[in-house]
Amino acid sequence: MTSKTKSLTLISRSLVAALALTAFAGCAEESPKLKGFQSAEKITTTEAANFNPKVDILFVIDDSGSMGTQQASLAANIPKFIAEIEKSSILDYHIGLTTSSFDGYSRSGCSSGTYACGGGVLHGGVSKTPFVTRKTPNGLKILAENMIVGTSGSATERFFAPVVAALSAPLVNTDNAGFYRQDATLVVIFITDAEDQSNNMKAADYLKFVWGLKNDDTKKVLTYGAIIPVGRATGPGCYRDDGDSAQPIELTEAIVKTNGSFFDLCGSDYGTELGLVASDVAQKVSKVLYLNRAPDPKSITVRYGTQVIPEDRLKGWWLDIRRNALVFGDELELTVQPEGTNLEVNFNAAGYEMK
Repeated sequence: MTSKTKSLTLISRSLVAALALTAFAGCAEESPKLKGFQSAEKITTTEAANFNPKVDILFVIDDSGSMGTQQASLAANIPKFIAEIEKSSILDYHIGLTTSSFDGYSRSGCSSGTYACGGGVLHGGVSKTPFVTRKTPNGLKILAENMIVGTSGSATERFFAPVVAALSAPLVNTDNAGFYRQDATLVVIFITDAEDQSNNMKAADYLKFVWGLKNDDTKKVLTYGAIIPVGRATGPGCYRDDGDSAQPIELTEAIVKTNGSFFDLCGSDYGTELGLVASDVAQKVSKVLYLNRAPDPKSITVRYGTQVIPEDRLKGWWLDIRRNALVFGDELELTVQPEGTNLEVNFNAAGYEMK
């Protein structure tokens, strides 16, 4: 699979319903019924623009002194995250990470890549790889190594501010160049035992920024979190930083309002939960294409350039009638096609006729 844009063009065939009134006086008016499907005018819908298998995933990891165990757990379980992401063979991902340090502190080992520098800069580690893609050699190993960002970061943990900095000038064009793509879905994942402490920035400000990046298309932004949820009693080995009063209310609001989810940082099923996050991302970004009309199932054809994609739950597509959508299988492989090739869906739409 290539990393080029696979924007999709959905082509449907519409039909104008024909109703006939009885020509004979005294006959009751007949009600229409669903008739057979037939081809008609070809149209282009905007639904296709929402199906784009590109995703930019940004982890924001707490690198304060209380997070050593949690960082190790994250690094150990990141293979489960990647395994779920890669189940969708057409998902074109960029995965990078930065930290919660955002106050100009000085850290030894930062320039060498041993520890993350913070400030919204993507952490490339000793390999100097600020983000990985499906094509990055040894990408999984690099990502796991980069997840160990150290615990000598700032004690003032900020999560919204680093996201804004990472995706804004100058960083988006310099240190972080190439990570963010305008046409990709943006996924942000917070890893912390504290609440956000960004100066003069609340969940509402974060939402305004990330939605603004996508021209207010809220479906193009997802936020998740491994946090100590509001109301959870902390226990041995996992404590909420700054005490129980520091409930992650702002982080929770940001997550919930961007159609994401969160799980317990202290839970024993860390790897499973990370896998579920990845599965949810893949499902929302690369697996479902909603149709704008009810199709005749027998008339649906799907092509990607010269490649005919079959009706197959694993290696092709299947029609979810309940959602009026095509769902693409985990084992679908798109062949190499010329730059600019679109995925094309054709079908005959429903019409009505008199009994």
